[in-house]
Amino acid sequence: MNKIKNPFIIYIFLALILLIGIFLRFYHIEHVVPFGWDQARDAFQTSYLLKGNILLEGPKTGIGNFHLGPLYFYLLAPFFFFTHLDPIASQYLNIFLSSITFVIIFYVTKKLFSLPFAFLLTSMYAINTYVTDLNRIPWNVSLVPPLSFLIFYFTYQTFTKKTYTWSIGLMSFCGMFFHAHFTAIAFPIMLVLLLLVNNDRVKMLKLFLASLPFYLLWYLPTIIDFFATSHSQYFLLKDFFTYYFIGFHLKFVLHRLPDVIIQFRTLLLLPAIADYMFIISLGASYFFTKRRIEIKIIFAWMLSTLFIFGMYGGPISDYYFFFTMPAVFYAFLILIEQLFKLPRYVAITVLTLFLVYYSYSNLVTSFGVLQRTEGLAKQKAEVKTKIRQGAEIKFNEGDIKSYLYLLYKKQL
Repeated sequence: MNKIKNPFIIYIFLALILLIGIFLRFYHIEHVVPFGWDQARDAFQTSYLLKGNILLEGPKTGIGNFHLGPLYFYLLAPFFFFTHLDPIASQYLNIFLSSITFVIIFYVTKKLFSLPFAFLLTSMYAINTYVTDLNRIPWNVSLVPPLSFLIFYFTYQTFTKKTYTWSIGLMSFCGMFFHAHFTAIAFPIMLVLLLLVNNDRVKMLKLFLASLPFYLLWYLPTIIDFFATSHSQYFLLKDFFTYYFIGFHLKFVLHRLPDVIIQFRTLLLLPAIADYMFIISLGASYFFTKRRIEIKIIFAWMLSTLFIFGMYGGPISDYYFFFTMPAVFYAFLILIEQLFKLPRYVAITVLTLFLVYYSYSNLVTSFGVLQRTEGLAKQKAEVKTKIRQGAEIKFNEGDIKSYLYLLYKKQL
């Protein structure tokens, strides 16, 4: 099946999956998703950028309130420009990023596994309710899925090919991830863990050191801003470590373990205990499969995540672990490969039953969400009503109605 004579058929099936995924995420989107604090802030920041200002700070993190890199605002800029600052522009960027993600997942999975698995995984990603819910939100987290899959792929290629071409790409994407989410800190730890279990440590270390400038380049805006704003980022980071960093305590690390592996439940719909069995089975399969590098990456990915959150004592949200998606999905595919070592009819029956359950559970929930009527369109209508009534909405960076008021009054 990997050698289809007419590749046009592949494009047709991929396009169908893409259309289904985009429909589930963005049908009637202006009426489905209201804009909150993040979206209002992004709109204001992008409007400042389009006035000719240079932005060196990106969105604030949910914990610690220090700033990420500003890439997301620059990606928003052309969409806001062509929509004349209408905040729905952030959803247009969202649609674009989601479409790119489908292509990346398909391509990477096809390269790492096979064409059938590429169709399988892209389809699962398309209909997963948890993923579609997060994808509907226009925010910097929309960068997480495409970058995560690219980092997994470039990590694999770097440790197999051991060339500068792949290591430079890997370090670039790891640095870029700092503009998407604070969990970017997990990737250097992951690479160190992989380096420790690699037979060619010296060569790999040289590759990473030579590629380091391509990683640090993405931190340049933050470094410049650090010296330009009286070290404000330093004080925010200091507060973060003062109030949230608790050091290493094995009991607390084990307490965090269910949170770290939560994506096995949200992405694969596994019951609470089954996710542990899933991980144990993956570890056991290391001795029965040729995919040892992939398994090493998966465990290094999860262990680095456990490491950083095992020393963080503050509140967490499940989407903090969204970036572990490639590790979860590729663990699933590896075990599916092992399943097909059983009699074929058994493997096909088990996989079919799972996919029927998976599809039904996700699609029923997704179609229910599409019936919402509390989105941005309603917020726009409320602001227009207030303007007609002569009411004033005071400036508030975190209130989309404040942004819309200034937009409709032509004060932006």
